[in-house]
Amino acid sequence: MKSIVFALILPILGVLVACSNESDFGLDESGISIGRTEAAPAMSQRGFNSQDGETTPIVNGDRVQVSGSLSLEVQSLDEAVIGVQRLVTAYKGWVTQSNLETAGRPYANITLLVPKSLFYELLEKIKEIASVVKSENVNSNDVTEEYIDVTARLDVMKETGSRFLSLLSETDNIEEIILLEKELMRLRGEIDSLEGRVSYLTKTTDNSFLYLHMIEETSIIGSKWDPRNSFAGSIRNLISFSKHAADFLISLVVFLPVILVLVGVLALAYRGLKRFRTRPPH
Repeated sequence: MKSIVFALILPILGVLVACSNESDFGLDESGISIGRTEAAPAMSQRGFNSQDGETTPIVNGDRVQVSGSLSLEVQSLDEAVIGVQRLVTAYKGWVTQSNLETAGRPYANITLLVPKSLFYELLEKIKEIASVVKSENVNSNDVTEEYIDVTARLDVMKETGSRFLSLLSETDNIEEIILLEKELMRLRGEIDSLEGRVSYLTKTTDNSFLYLHMIEETSIIGSKWDPRNSFAGSIRNLISFSKHAADFLISLVVFLPVILVLVGVLALAYRGLKRFRTRPPH
């Protein structure tokens, strides 16, 4: 019986390898598309489950990841942040990460996710908020070939899993059941990995990231003078000077006896040396 099972499994694995190596699966010369395979039945036997339906093919377009970055100088950071939030809402996007720093020269770092079809329009609208556009970068990455390959492999693996389930339902041999369930578990892991990759490629090609850095421009007049701040700063400087002066005096008092002893020793040595030199020779 085991030899029969292997005889049935090996052709299926051969089909899996052959199909996964076809980079032009379901392609025609008129454009990029993926041919649909027949939907595999729901795999609910012996702990192997799969989502119903098929992988959505590409229709009339390539899969291209687009992202960009903007560095802006704005008059008022608070107003600029509010303006960006309004634009993101208007263009059906959302903020995925933000960081606002008000100490020193205020700045904000914001990461936006927006539908790719509206990316360039939103980019131009955000630039209108700035007084100076310091830098602008847009990058694109074509992942169409990877998307086609991954979706094709995913469809073939789902079909192979369906065939394994069919074999599993036809056997009562314990060894064959264990072998088939082991293969089904391996397939389940690979299918989950491929589905996650397809989901990532779909999300990053349907939407675009924009990394935004905004910093508030420095005022020509400068900040207003506050006498309270000046007085407080002077008090802090006086206290600091007093502490250093007190530390110096305390150190001087502590080391004064040692200094006096050293001076006395040096004075005695000097006198002794002077007497030795002035002593008449015998």
